[in-house]
Amino acid sequence: MVLRTPQFFRNGSAGVILKSMRLVITLLLSGLSSAQAGEDAFFLLREVASSARNTNTWRAEGVEIGQLTARGMNNLRDEIQFKIAVQSPLRMRRENSGDDHTQSVCDGTDRLYTGDGLSFHRNSAPVGNDCKFSLADFYELEANPTSATVIGDDHVRLADGLHECKVIRVEWNRDAQGDTKVLSVRTMCIDPSERLVLRDSTESVDAASQVHSTRTITFTSFERNPKFRPDDFNFSIPTGTIEDQGPQLGTDQPASIDGVYPIGPHVSYPRLVSKMDPAYTDEARESRLSGLVLVSLEVAQDGSPQNVKVVRGLGHGLDGNTIQSIRHWQFNPGTRDGVPVAVGPLIVAVYFRLP
Repeated sequence: MVLRTPQFFRNGSAGVILKSMRLVITLLLSGLSSAQAGEDAFFLLREVASSARNTNTWRAEGVEIGQLTARGMNNLRDEIQFKIAVQSPLRMRRENSGDDHTQSVCDGTDRLYTGDGLSFHRNSAPVGNDCKFSLADFYELEANPTSATVIGDDHVRLADGLHECKVIRVEWNRDAQGDTKVLSVRTMCIDPSERLVLRDSTESVDAASQVHSTRTITFTSFERNPKFRPDDFNFSIPTGTIEDQGPQLGTDQPASIDGVYPIGPHVSYPRLVSKMDPAYTDEARESRLSGLVLVSLEVAQDGSPQNVKVVRGLGHGLDGNTIQSIRHWQFNPGTRDGVPVAVGPLIVAVYFRLP
């Protein structure tokens, strides 16, 4: 008997069928793999969001790099080093350096902000959201992404060593104004064991204007539930910094009161040119006391301080020493339409820090 190969196999049709079956299996496996990657990414995002909402006491350092590009304009780039400390419920400190020099502090009673070291803002914030700064507030994770996918593995080096992370890509397609669409993509390197975003890169493109922006935040250190020192949330700005009263709207020139002009349109701030730092008292040094004294004063036409009064003190003899030292300060006087005038009242900061 002679066994003959069926014509079906001899003409190669079987090979075609086998190849087709392999292709179908590959596509099915690929689809299952993509679906699994998506499920893993969404699960990881939910875990990170849940952990972040419950992380209310933390400390971190890192770098934030931003870039803005658009047709017909020069590229804008800035790099900021940040230090953040948060202690629930109302203590927060953020210090920036690099291309931005600002400091925000919530000390449990006031929220204080300084811009360039020459002026500061102060406002009461006992229940302000800026003081309830959980890790979730820092992440700013948006809801309802269009897609989320695990795209690989990576690592980030923190102060305590190398951390392995999963890289996920998350997309949002949002309406900005009218029919304008903004495509936003975030690529996050997430430590799955700590449920911590170690690196977060956001890329956004405005479909109408074609403005392209990127922002990358990378942690260099992170600590949950750290132990803070009592003075970690003191507002430590340079002595002589003047409180900025904010934008002065309108065009009417402010009227003087007994020859002293309030800050307003056409009236400029004085500028401190020389100062004597107040001395520590033995009592304050023994108590290891440091912190901020706020002083109200007027600056006369000749630049001398007048009517000096402490409006927020530290006690232990420091308030009296502050008044005595300020009386020896000298300012470039404020001006009204370029002419020196007496200006006030102003709030000036005096900071005591133990060596």
